[in-house]
Amino acid sequence: MASRFTLLLCFSLAIVAVSGLKCPTCLTVRCASPESLNCPYGAVERQCGCCFECRKGVGEECGGPKNILGTCAIGLICDTGKTRRQGYCRAY
Repeated sequence: MASRFTLLLCFSLAIVAVSGLKCPTCLTVRCASPESLNCPYGAVERQCGCCFECRKGVGEECGGPKNILGTCAIGLICDTGKTRRQGYCRAY
């Protein structure tokens, strides 16, 4: 009985985690223009494609599920090490 409950709990948590990464309809989101962000490394579309955010520079946090922590500037890579999750921008 306890193993069934544990399995059900894990399944429920997995559904909640996945549904938390869904994107909204772009028509319901208000966004700033890329130019108004004044990004020193340029702007990139956010994970849902509705809005823009600034690219990250050397040493800044990046990566995560659907790049939720950010995208590195052109010419940099997101070094996540072995975790494949949170990383930091660095030169090639």
